[in-house]
Amino acid sequence: CDKDCGVGKCVLNGEAKKCVCPFATHVEKNETCIDRCAANSLLSNTCPSGMNCESNTKLGFRCICNGRYKQAEDGIHCEVKNMCTEGKGTKKCEEQSAQCVESPQKTLGYECICADGYAKDDSTNNTCTHKCSIAEQVKKCLARLAVCEIEVKDGKYEAVCNCPPLFTDEGSDKCDKKAEYSFTGIFQVQRSLYEILPNINNRFKRSTPQIDYIKLNKEFKESLENVYANFRNSKVLNCSDNGQNLDCSLEMQLKNASTKAQLNIITAPSVCIPQQGRSYCLVPPRLLIEKNTKNDVFSETNPCNTDIKNRLCGPTTDCKIDESNEPNVELKDKSFQCQCRDGFVAMRAYRPFDGDNSSIEICKDDDECLKPNICPNSTECFNLYGSYDCLCKSNYRKPENTSKNTKVDGCDAVCDPNPCKYGNCITTGNHGFACSCDSSYTGFLCDEPNSLVINLKDTLRKHSALIGGILGALLVVAIIVCFILFKKLKGKSVEGEDDYTKHRRLRILSEMTRLGRKQPKAENDDIEVEQRNIPTVIANESGDYRRQYRDNDFAIPRPQVSQKRESGDYRRGYSGDDQMFHKSSRQSEDAPVHGRKLSRSSERLDTEQRRISLAQYRNEAYEEE
Repeated sequence: CDKDCGVGKCVLNGEAKKCVCPFATHVEKNETCIDRCAANSLLSNTCPSGMNCESNTKLGFRCICNGRYKQAEDGIHCEVKNMCTEGKGTKKCEEQSAQCVESPQKTLGYECICADGYAKDDSTNNTCTHKCSIAEQVKKCLARLAVCEIEVKDGKYEAVCNCPPLFTDEGSDKCDKKAEYSFTGIFQVQRSLYEILPNINNRFKRSTPQIDYIKLNKEFKESLENVYANFRNSKVLNCSDNGQNLDCSLEMQLKNASTKAQLNIITAPSVCIPQQGRSYCLVPPRLLIEKNTKNDVFSETNPCNTDIKNRLCGPTTDCKIDESNEPNVELKDKSFQCQCRDGFVAMRAYRPFDGDNSSIEICKDDDECLKPNICPNSTECFNLYGSYDCLCKSNYRKPENTSKNTKVDGCDAVCDPNPCKYGNCITTGNHGFACSCDSSYTGFLCDEPNSLVINLKDTLRKHSALIGGILGALLVVAIIVCFILFKKLKGKSVEGEDDYTKHRRLRILSEMTRLGRKQPKAENDDIEVEQRNIPTVIANESGDYRRQYRDNDFAIPRPQVSQKRESGDYRRGYSGDDQMFHKSSRQSEDAPVHGRKLSRSSERLDTEQRRISLAQYRNEAYEEE
């Protein structure tokens, strides 16, 4: 069978050739196999309603998935997304303060649901708002002089307007009457039953455990209504931790008077059924409370009780019972006053009950920082709700003495007094400091000896003394050596000068012999210069003053600067007898000397044995010039 079937297979059906195609993705059309998308023959529910398809070389075809759908793992079909996470539904619901819940039947595939006790408010762009904060509900409760609370009715959390503690709406729609039979008591319930654990996936649940007052109120109301025939209403005022239990204060209102025994009947075993092996008893239908060993569970409501006062007047007030009435007057007939406590000021006051002298002040925060000189100079005022604080200014800090109050005593300068025991104080930031310690101390306050530096100094001190002694000894030796060398050099210099004098004398004697002069008698005799008949000094024509000697006089020649003679030549001569260098009648005798270049007397010395001293050097220079 050689029929081209594409991705299919050619088979013979008798003599006929037929293409067998992959059923799920292809069909036979025009004597070949083509994909179902191109053939427009998709199987039912292959792609979601409204989703298109496209041909695919590898798979045959695939559904184009978008919106609520994403591509399935087989690459052909579509599957529903998790719209809260993959479809970004959670982010959109959070903008409405709502929770995202998957809802495939919804167009978007999810739904934004408000938490229990919350509802979408049209006035806030459908943002989830506490039901007691919705404007319509607030208006409704104010009209009744009631407070809004959340209660569970038929499994739903609804906002209801209830009278405050000690108030009743008996005989009217307003909470404007004082409850005649109001009692309060404290009950212990198992904490684990009414504790709301934190839920990180629910932004409406706090990170710390909360008490479910809605559940508590519901179960107390159901049980007390079964116990007391004249029951009117009840309210859990507050619960506080007590180990594994919660201590909950409760107000209960009755329709008529009851005896003490009737009030405390709830502690009877026939009413509160003991639980085997446990310290709790059950008040039907479902209230589980700690067994009460006290005789009196309920007592007449005191309006100045902390939990009652906070609900009735607010926590910003102080309550006082009016004791001016007659001593035998019952508590329920006495009036009370709620006045703003320190840190708050009254905006207005009102009388809560008709025909009663009780009064309640509406308070607001008092900004103490507006008062002059409220804080010391080293501080600045910071207003708090119901109070104020005096904060240290820059470069000041709280006193180390904890008994001092910054509101009265102010703050201490950061570096005055110096907190660094052995160092300098340096301010850092607004209220901090750092200590720059002396080299021998360390620690935050420079009060700890720096053992490393101290040991190093001791070591250096010892080594310095040793090195100083060695250097002193070397200096003494150097001075002695220098002194010895100086003495030796001085002796050699004197010896050199003696050699020079000796050779110079020999030279002079040689010249005297050549000139026919008289020589000294003894070898050691000094050459005598005749001083007799010393001529006066006169100036010659050139302006040079010269001593005039007779022909038979002899003296050591004086150096004379060269002069230009009339003949134009320069000659060196002596200012004394210069016939050694000029023509005379004894020319034949003087000829060998005339014109002879004057040499230094030291040239006749052996060069290797010549010692030149400072005196000799100066003599040579004298002769040269």
